[in-house]
Amino acid sequence: MTRTEQKSDTSNGPSTANVDGAMAQLELLEPDGDIVARAAQNNGAIAFVHFDPNTTKSTVVEVLIHHDDLMKVHRGLYVRILSTKDGYQYSGRIIEGPFFAPDALKRDSTPVQFLILNQGQGKVLSVPEYHGWAKVEILGEERDATIFGAVRRPHPASPVFPYNSSMMSRMLHLEGNIKMGILDNYEDVFVQIDGNDKGVVPRNWMTVGTVGSGKSNTTQVFIEETLEAGYAQIVVDPEGEYIFMDQPSDAINIKESLEKFGEKPDGVKKIKVYRPPLSESKRGDAIEFSVPFDSLSPEIVPEITEMSPAQKLRFPALYEQAMQLLKKQKGGGNC
Repeated sequence: MTRTEQKSDTSNGPSTANVDGAMAQLELLEPDGDIVARAAQNNGAIAFVHFDPNTTKSTVVEVLIHHDDLMKVHRGLYVRILSTKDGYQYSGRIIEGPFFAPDALKRDSTPVQFLILNQGQGKVLSVPEYHGWAKVEILGEERDATIFGAVRRPHPASPVFPYNSSMMSRMLHLEGNIKMGILDNYEDVFVQIDGNDKGVVPRNWMTVGTVGSGKSNTTQVFIEETLEAGYAQIVVDPEGEYIFMDQPSDAINIKESLEKFGEKPDGVKKIKVYRPPLSESKRGDAIEFSVPFDSLSPEIVPEITEMSPAQKLRFPALYEQAMQLLKKQKGGGNC
């Protein structure tokens, strides 16, 4: 191997310049208090913050992952980073990776390519030792289980720890009596909302996503759970997606999927479906409804009928004249 091939590849982590010799020198050092403390501090870490590349975002850091910890890392994993230099703690999420790179050789070197290409044809060649790397998006700085906006970055060699289930619930404030589903990549963490928190549920709520991502299903779960929590719901449903919510779902494997969470298919306890005149509904018991024109306030009529500015200006006077005329016709009584 030439000297050029032994230089480190800064884009994919360290490649080696006499790694064995450096490790041998470290083994000869007597363990002191700082080394022991650092080892204890890093216990349970699955990755360590890498030096920054030439171009990066302020909210993204690269981390290096030892080969033995690669099975613990996946995209979407929430992590906590302890910046050992200044003691700040950060919450983040793995957004890219893990990617793989050889330890002692460059990925595009001839030996590495030869070994990878010749895994077939009955040849079983030993794959070079390798490590992983990933990108972590910094979600914020953690203080007392509360996330604040981050104005710093973790220093190189800072340990990265995975959040366990209880930590995830506490960090994201997922406690509550309205159960929306499970957190992505965490089958034992339920996304829950406090139905008694008036600053959350009664305010504006928007469900967004691409076609087929589950917007309708998410909305239906929200309706079901808020009804269970004592809220009333009025659903404007032009497509008729929610008119059979009082019946259990008959989706394929729904019963087996719910059993592991202690749930079963069930419908809401009470539902009434209304339909406007001259329309049809798939529910035979849908109730026809209409809004009597004379029950509308004069302020609402121009908006509903989409009057022009000139019509809106004249409408109040015409309305008053019509009301006076009706009173005269009824002998001065109320209209």
